[in-house]
Amino acid sequence: MGGGVDDGGVDDAICTVQSYDPAADRWSPASRMAWGVSRYDATVVSGKLYVTEGWTWPFSFSPRGGVYDPEADAWEEMQVGMREGTAPCKLVGGGGVPGELQKPFAVAGIEGRIYVVSCGLNIGVGTVSHRGGPGGWWVDWEVVKGMQEFGDLAPCNSQVLYA
Repeated sequence: MGGGVDDGGVDDAICTVQSYDPAADRWSPASRMAWGVSRYDATVVSGKLYVTEGWTWPFSFSPRGGVYDPEADAWEEMQVGMREGTAPCKLVGGGGVPGELQKPFAVAGIEGRIYVVSCGLNIGVGTVSHRGGPGGWWVDWEVVKGMQEFGDLAPCNSQVLYA
């Protein structure tokens, strides 16, 4: 997703979305979002696209978020706890983001993995799995330390190019 319709992204003014079909090597219109987002993080988990503006704190408004199901070509509003990040939401086993990853964060994900880039360009790789039963989601974390030369850097965006 990007900043405009032509590059396959969300156009904030008209809330349109395009979908890329790699087999046909073409972009085509997808279902319109009922709401726009001014900035976003996005990830794909289990074939669905999750888009959120971030978290509530330290802001004074609740961020918007949506879930796109390409099979149904439909959007639904993301649950409040999931899009806010700091509110109570469905518990996931395995603990939260590892403590050695310091804010600010940039998050991306693909194919059951969450990539959290933090200060110093340290990266937390969370592998998401379902271990049976209701609420049986689990995240196992691995931390990849950034080079010492990157110690003063902070992420502003994160995209998975190859995993």
